Amino acid sequence: MIATMEYVDVLDCSEALGKMILQSDVMEAYQQAKKDMNEDKQAQHYIKAFNDLKADYDLVRIILIIMRL
Repeated sequence: MIATMEYVDVLDCSEALGKMILQSDVMEAYQQAKKDMNEDKQAQHYIKAFNDLKADYDLVRIILIIMRL
C-alpha cells in the first residue's frame, strides 16, 4: 500500500513539474525560437542541406557495412 501511495505521489509531482515547465518563460522563448526558425527560409535551406548530407553519409555507412559481410 505504501509503495502505491508513493507511486501516486511521484506521478502527482511529475505532472506538476510538467505543468510548470510548459508555463515557464524558458518554454515560451523556446517555442518562439522554434517558430522563428521554421519560418526562416535560409535556416530551412541549411537544415535541408544538412539532412541531405546526413542521408548520404548514412547510405555510405550502410554500403560499407554490407561490403564487410
